[in-house]
Amino acid sequence: MIDVIITPSEATEAPYSDLTTVEVTSYCLQGTMSNGEQVHNGSVACPRDIELGTKVVLGGSEYECSDRTSIGNDGVYDIWMSDCSDSITFGRKQLLVEVL
Repeated sequence: MIDVIITPSEATEAPYSDLTTVEVTSYCLQGTMSNGEQVHNGSVACPRDIELGTKVVLGGSEYECSDRTSIGNDGVYDIWMSDCSDSITFGRKQLLVEVL
């Protein structure tokens, strides 16, 4: 998975409105997400104030809020990745988000 980081100077040219910078991490654990589905590509754990099923754009890629971040990490978006090496490499980033 390739993630694109949009710098603040590019944000005004982005095709999305109401962009906000948020903290984004990733995880690669297998199992059932908060919506009852098994983890899969295109899913992200979202802050608790965003409804499950909501689409979000993070760093230029669209995801579906299918899971919840832990209470201690509320406010963080956590992208699911099938490859744990990719997840570790992804680390912790500041990305632009748009809630669709």
